[in-house]
Amino acid sequence: MAQTELFGEDLPTPAAALPSNSNGLSWYDVQRQRLKKFATQYLVTPQLAVETLRSQGEEDITVPDVVMTREGFTQLRRDLPVMDQYFEYSGSTTHLDKVKGLCLAWARTNVPDGKPINESNFEWPLRVMTRRKGDFAAHELATVDAWVQSLREAKEAAAAGNFSAQMTDGEGSTADGNWWTHHYKVLLLAYRYQGDAAAEAALRNDIDAFVPRNFPYGNAAITTPAAYPVVGANKAGQRFDIAGDHSTTFVAGLPFALWGNTVGNDGAYTTASSQYLGSSNKTRIYPQQALVKDGGGGTLCLSYDSSLHDMPRPALDPGESIDYIRRDALHYQIYNLMPWIEIDLLAGGRYSPTIRNAWHFLTGKLLSSIKHYEFARTSDPFDGQRWAASHPEYLAPDAMFKPSRATGAILSYFYHSNTVVAEDAALVALTQRSTDTIASFWPQHFRWALGYGANV
Repeated sequence: MAQTELFGEDLPTPAAALPSNSNGLSWYDVQRQRLKKFATQYLVTPQLAVETLRSQGEEDITVPDVVMTREGFTQLRRDLPVMDQYFEYSGSTTHLDKVKGLCLAWARTNVPDGKPINESNFEWPLRVMTRRKGDFAAHELATVDAWVQSLREAKEAAAAGNFSAQMTDGEGSTADGNWWTHHYKVLLLAYRYQGDAAAEAALRNDIDAFVPRNFPYGNAAITTPAAYPVVGANKAGQRFDIAGDHSTTFVAGLPFALWGNTVGNDGAYTTASSQYLGSSNKTRIYPQQALVKDGGGGTLCLSYDSSLHDMPRPALDPGESIDYIRRDALHYQIYNLMPWIEIDLLAGGRYSPTIRNAWHFLTGKLLSSIKHYEFARTSDPFDGQRWAASHPEYLAPDAMFKPSRATGAILSYFYHSNTVVAEDAALVALTQRSTDTIASFWPQHFRWALGYGANV
């Protein structure tokens, strides 16, 4: 394991044979001992399989169905993989039986609906099911196979309609945001379970086209009135800071000016069309006729309200996700980054430059001396609606982002990049600031510390 280089060359010891205390053990074996402790605790976890998951678009997260869903999430993303990781090292049939029992309980109970946020935590059972295929009896495997196929069909159907059937009033736009990243992650894992290489390849082509929309650095921006200045423009670097553009409302018949890369991430722009592409909901003008030059413009045919569109302002940094731009929240930068890490592991490093940019943007914000107040300038009304309905801590007015909330992303990035923590002082600082919540992310910790399930 690359991650154990700083901790000696001790040969791995079967976890079941570890002593009852850690005196004299290498760092690597201490982690295995911790794994045994938590895996044993989770043996008594009752089956919490949920038929219909409820989280996506739910304003009040305290209602019983949402609470039950979140308890099920915890079982899927913490208990199940920790026990499977322990079986990987110990061969404990007791833990294998529990792992299989949980997988089968969910496969027999859950009815997938294709909602990407509801089903994001299915990454862990899919990974476990793939790894343990040979351990299921034939009739058990048939049950698992059928559930994975139903999940695939539900996700493909939802994506074919651009998730339009799942939208609720006031939920904002999901055209290029984290709904798609969570969708791609789980669907890729379903294809991997089924061994459908052709479907994986086709989906990667879709993801290739999605990258510049999800990280829209280099996009053009519109201003109104047409003479409104572009502040701090660096056209060589495609950086635009449009003062006031965040809160502007564009109405039909209003003149506008177009600034930026006319052949940027979304193709060429024109003055003649002066219309928004309804399915994309971006602050952009789309091509129908001739190209415009910097400073070109036109007159709007349709109204535009920044609260209902994906792009309330242009991207200022190559690692800035559209979710951060819209929600003004590091919570959503992380929520978008984590599925990208998993997608890239499945795609063999295809999107590593994208992940590095997003990671550096995140760490720059986390380690900055400038305090970041979450959702202070969100353009999505759903954020305010959820706060009003259930007052989740991270949505509180003027709430600062807590670095501990980055724990899962930090551990996932370590695993993705094989980073040796002690080599980077910034990463050490982040880890130390995250330790108070690391218990919520034991699977990510052990995956990094012990190298469990590489690229699976």
